[in-house]
Amino acid sequence: MRVLFANDYPHIPENTGGTEINTHELCLALRETGHQPAVLAALVGRGWVGTAARVRLRLPWHSGWAEDRGLGYCVLRAWSPGDALDAAITKLRPDVVIVQSWRPDMVAIALRRGCGVALYSHSAHSALADTIGGDWMRRCVLLANSEFNARFQGDALGAAFDVLHPLVRQERYLADGPRNVVLQVGISARKGAALTVAIAQARPDIGFTMVRSWEGLRAPPEDMAIETAARAQPNIRVVPPERDPRRLYGTAKIMLVPSLWAETWGRVVTEAQANGIPVVASNRGGLPESVGEGGITLGPEADAGVWAAAVGRLWDDPVWHTEMSARARRRVRREDIAYAPLRDRFLAILERAHRLRDTAHGVQS
Repeated sequence: MRVLFANDYPHIPENTGGTEINTHELCLALRETGHQPAVLAALVGRGWVGTAARVRLRLPWHSGWAEDRGLGYCVLRAWSPGDALDAAITKLRPDVVIVQSWRPDMVAIALRRGCGVALYSHSAHSALADTIGGDWMRRCVLLANSEFNARFQGDALGAAFDVLHPLVRQERYLADGPRNVVLQVGISARKGAALTVAIAQARPDIGFTMVRSWEGLRAPPEDMAIETAARAQPNIRVVPPERDPRRLYGTAKIMLVPSLWAETWGRVVTEAQANGIPVVASNRGGLPESVGEGGITLGPEADAGVWAAAVGRLWDDPVWHTEMSARARRRVRREDIAYAPLRDRFLAILERAHRLRDTAHGVQS
């Protein structure tokens, strides 16, 4: 089966968020099972991949995108993926198009071209109710990355969503190391990084590692202010984003995810738990679902002292830490998270979208 992921946001390595990593993992799973994945993504133009793509798109004979295969599958990077989708379908002839950007025009193009279509939501965005509609929704497979997001989208759109949790090939994240810090990924206000700084201030005897966001110097002022405060705290080490997360997980005794916004899943939770790292996370969005029994969830509005006490108990009590570590490992072995069952579920969803494609003919954009 030929499968095209159609996005209007960048793909690896130009952007390395949870959605992009999940798309990459799904592409690798497709390739490993004999299918042909491809990605249509927005071009930002940063890094060596972006620079090379900009050069190609200046050539007079370019096709509307720059193509590269450095990830092991075809990636088409275009300034405007929506405008490029029709031509990309002509080139790649996909059996199924997975639209992840919630662009009705991209869905309509794929249906009109006779492709099976799956909509895959990774974010709880209230504007979807205003941008998705029409009877073509019945001709698509509707997916969300968590039960929380499926309820959110289902309530907003009046439709039932299947759940496909992010695919995590857990052995790619396993790491040995000293396990001597509390780890928090993403120095940003919405990720609750200010709360991490406050917890570190309450427990100066514990070492913390805070990982900068990929935005770097393009981060908003409030995020830069949090990073400045973190650097001023003696027991916090600020590090750049890491393409090999094993270098981070090998050092982590506790994973801290104090997000203020409605995370729809929390990929770092699953990656950490695969290493037996207990998680202390906020109870926003889908985080309680991803954490499960393998950690503790608290309200992000709770006093920093409450959070420091939860972190401190895991740090100070080896028996409690061992118990929570075992729970974390059990959590990631469940069928809703384990790699093989999720991969098989994804393939079954693609088959269903493929069977629906005949009903797509005649749909107009």
